[in-house]
This record gives sequence, C-alpha cells and structure tokens, in this order.
Amino acid sequence: MKFQIFGLVLAMTALVSACGDSGSGGAGGTGGTGASAGGPEGGGGQTQGGEGGLGGDGGSGAQGGQGGAAGGAGGDGGAGGGAAVNGCTLASAEDLTGGDVTLDMWTIPHAQCVIVSVGSSVTWTGNFTFHPLAGGVTPVSDPTSPITGSDQSGASATVAFEEVGEYPYFCTVHGGSMQGVIYVQ
Repeated sequence: MKFQIFGLVLAMTALVSACGDSGSGGAGGTGGTGASAGGPEGGGGQTQGGEGGLGGDGGSGAQGGQGGAAGGAGGDGGAGGGAAVNGCTLASAEDLTGGDVTLDMWTIPHAQCVIVSVGSSVTWTGNFTFHPLAGGVTPVSDPTSPITGSDQSGASATVAFEEVGEYPYFCTVHGGSMQGVIYVQ
C-alpha cells in the first residue's frame, strides 16, 4: 500500500508541475522605411520622396509553459507610405493660398509644389518655345488638365483654377527636370 500511495503522490506531483504558466505573445515586427526615389533634378531641384516601405511581419507567439496554453498571437506589420506625383506631395507643398500666384522662373531646373485657393490664377514665366508646358504626370500629357499649350503666349502662361483638385504639370522636352503640382483647395 505504501508503494501505491507513493505512486499516487508521484503522479499528482507530475500533473501539478505540468500545469505551468502559459507563455506570452511575441512582439510584432516594425514597418519598413521608404527609399528616396531620386536625387535633386539638375543639381538644384527638390528630392522626390520615395514610397513608404512595406510593413514588417508580425512576431510569432511565444510557446506556452509546459502543459500550459498556447502563446499569444504575433503583432501586426507596419503601414507603408504614399507616393509622390511629379516630385510633389501635399505635405511638401508650399501654401500660397489667398490670391493669384506667379511661380518660379520656368527654366531648368524647375520643381515647384504649391497650394492655391479655388479661383486663383497661376502664372508661369519663361521661354515656352524651348520649354513647352503641359498638364499631366511626367511624361504623359493629360488632355483633361486645365494646363494646356493654348495658355502659352509670349513669355508667360496663366491658368485659372476653378475646381478643387491636384494638377500636375511638366515641360514636354525636359520632363523630370521641369515639373511640379498645383494643389487647389
């Protein structure tokens, strides 16, 4: 009978020690960072921001204690960022709301991102024979853009922006060296 009690105590001890604490979940991964999508254009333009990196993988759950419950779930990955248009983002644009605007000289290099008010006129000054101005995302002209070749006469081009929106523009000859976006709010 002593051996039966000893065996029962040994079995109970093993059972109690098998019910250990459960493990805790592992930490989630971290989001990646965006890479720059290009250097300054023509040595003096703005640097185009890259897209945000992919989110990191979530960590795996930790293993539970001996005989305990499974570990917790892994964390979520981080979020990626937004893409630039013609080297511009709304966050990087210069706020020029409140009236009509004359942009920097339309020559190489030109990289300007501005915010204007609805109803404002924007004027470009330069040589449109050598630097034809077009609306659209470099290098594709947008036939629905209010920025068109018909706006260009002499040494200036003026466009009135009557609707809220994002209006990218570029030089059809020099593309990435002469571009920007007008954000109308």
